[in-house]
Amino acid sequence: MARPRTWSDEQLAHALAGAASWTEATRRLGLNPYGKTIARLRGHALRLNLDVSHLKSRVGAVPITSPQPGSPLDIEEQVLRQAIQESRTWPEVQGKLGLSQHHRPQRRTQEAAERFGIDTSGIFRQDWNGAPVQALPVPFFRPPAPENLSKAGAAMATTWFMERGYMVSVPLEPARYDLIAESDEGLKRIQVKTTRAHTVGIGRTVYGTGTSPSTGRYGRGVYAPGEIDLFFIYTWDRRSYLIPLEAVQGQMTLNLQKYESYRLSHLDERVQAPPPARQRKSRARRQPGSMPG
Repeated sequence: MARPRTWSDEQLAHALAGAASWTEATRRLGLNPYGKTIARLRGHALRLNLDVSHLKSRVGAVPITSPQPGSPLDIEEQVLRQAIQESRTWPEVQGKLGLSQHHRPQRRTQEAAERFGIDTSGIFRQDWNGAPVQALPVPFFRPPAPENLSKAGAAMATTWFMERGYMVSVPLEPARYDLIAESDEGLKRIQVKTTRAHTVGIGRTVYGTGTSPSTGRYGRGVYAPGEIDLFFIYTWDRRSYLIPLEAVQGQMTLNLQKYESYRLSHLDERVQAPPPARQRKSRARRQPGSMPG
């Protein structure tokens, strides 16, 4: 609802007749000379068919011809420039100018700033929460360390599956595999390996096969079918591979350069979008009393 007028038509005619500018006429009526006020006075002057040819617009002001919404903002360049320099958000600019902080009036102010060529790079988004929050220190200063790579492997594998909607489980008791992941073909057993080089060992510890005095009876062996399904390999330079056991059967060490086709970035490119869901055909309603065809 519009605010009630505090002046009459006669007072407006008298103020306009004795003023040299719209700003002076506005102040003669005891009004704020910004924004919609001058636009409203112009509209009433037009309604009353008053002579305003002697009134001058303010120097450098954006002309306004009607009080309709969306019309250019009538404001002095220096006033707008100062308000922008002293503010961080557009609502703050509007508040300094005594204007509405809704989106449309803000847009008119922005358009006026563009016409004047005022730098608005210091103004953030239009909402009150647009200004950045001052950064506070957090108690984590250590850089990534190669010796922690093996600890991060399972977490990186879990992240890859979970981001794609495949739930991951961890065995409660020691097992040949590190993770169980859902797949489009059922549950799969995942063995996680990490490496800092282009090669990675994929063997497992086997009791009773060792011959070295330092390792006793523990040696190395290969994974047999039925023990795991896939290897998830994570490298120090942030590369990931997902390799089926069948592709490495019998090997103890892999040269990853030979397995680029199993690198996850390449696998993602080969994934095809699922077929669209079947649309159920809508049946036409049978009118009461009608016989089926």
